[in-house]
Amino acid sequence: MDKGKYWEKPDKYHIALDHPSSTRALMNHGSRHTDAPDTAPDATPSADDAPISKTRRKQQMHALQALGERLVKLPAQQLARVPMPEDLAQAVHEARRTKSHEGLRRQMQYVGKLMRSVDASAIEQALAVDEERHQGAVHLMHRAERWRDGLLDGSLSLTDFIDEHPAAAQLGLPALLAQARREKTAGKPPRQQRQLYRLLHETLVEDWQPAAAPQADDEPA
Repeated sequence: MDKGKYWEKPDKYHIALDHPSSTRALMNHGSRHTDAPDTAPDATPSADDAPISKTRRKQQMHALQALGERLVKLPAQQLARVPMPEDLAQAVHEARRTKSHEGLRRQMQYVGKLMRSVDASAIEQALAVDEERHQGAVHLMHRAERWRDGLLDGSLSLTDFIDEHPAAAQLGLPALLAQARREKTAGKPPRQQRQLYRLLHETLVEDWQPAAAPQADDEPA
């Protein structure tokens, strides 16, 4: 056999290069080691890019409508502290002035429409801050009432109050408390008792820790 038809490897194997099956084997062997082209993974849409379902969109619209109704029902002083665009502010004030049921319904629909284009989070934050102020004001009112009632019936000590609030030592509370007690015993109109409450409440407000001390609009009887 012609040795030119053979290729001798350093090991014991010999392959006939001119044999058709051997040529195909080499070609197939090389193809198995060819790297396959990389395929980019399918891009997965983020949660922000995902479309909003009809149910979710409907819930958002109802929430904005409810927020608009809440604005319309706010006291004027509280409403003035809520940041909102001029067109929304005018629509809210118009709804507050509307008396007829049908007119109010149409105006509230308009308010709800405007609410879809505003920063609702800023409005909600302002309402939350105002609610916190209101809760603080109510808390101070109740504290002043408890101190007044406790001082009148003797269950609380004026010395303890002044120890907690040293500035109250300059208010003449001992004399006022004595007058309020005599007034209560005699069944007279509570003029001195109300004055006692006012001084106690003002002292508590001044010593309130938050930077913006809450103010109560109404005074209890």
